[in-house]
Amino acid sequence: MKTRNAANAFITKLVTGYIADMDKQPRPLTGTYRNNWQSHRVKLVAMGAFTIDDRKLINAAQRLFVEHIGDNIAPDGSTVDFAERDALHYVTYDLQPLVTAALAARRHNRNWLPERAQSGATLADALNWLTPYALGAKIHDEFVKSSVPFDAKRREAGLPGFSGQWDPKNAAELFHLAARLDGRYAPVALRLAPTPPAWLAVCLPLPAR
Repeated sequence: MKTRNAANAFITKLVTGYIADMDKQPRPLTGTYRNNWQSHRVKLVAMGAFTIDDRKLINAAQRLFVEHIGDNIAPDGSTVDFAERDALHYVTYDLQPLVTAALAARRHNRNWLPERAQSGATLADALNWLTPYALGAKIHDEFVKSSVPFDAKRREAGLPGFSGQWDPKNAAELFHLAARLDGRYAPVALRLAPTPPAWLAVCLPLPAR
């Protein structure tokens, strides 16, 4: 009980700190409060709020999740990071933490996959946008038109993953997570990797309901 109380106090402090930090930012959100960094913040808030089952923090997590969907995902399903970096590498960075947040909600009977932002965007739209690339129906040459100078330097240096075509296998973990939200992503996941990552098979062994 003592350990649980200490853990709950730590998680509460962590989550309330992140919420306060995000709420004090000027709107509309920009920079790292709009890109994949924010996806990870939203993930941490959601996982923490649902872990301690605090209704007020859960509602704040859902509010920030929906806001970020609107900020990061366009109505056609493409992400801000894709527009800036011209790389599917960063699309998976955007979506994997958001799918993880949605899984935390799903374990508490909240379905965030179709949650629609004011713009009309949803997490499902983004996964559907990425699916043709994951299946190889579309291909993409990575970082060609990135607006970030560092990407060009890494591309010119020949660093793996920063030039050439995107490898769909990089989305295997993302789609195995998504398959636990909605079974229609299972065929995509299985095509990318016949078995889920070991940690996922242990933590979330059950397929989507």
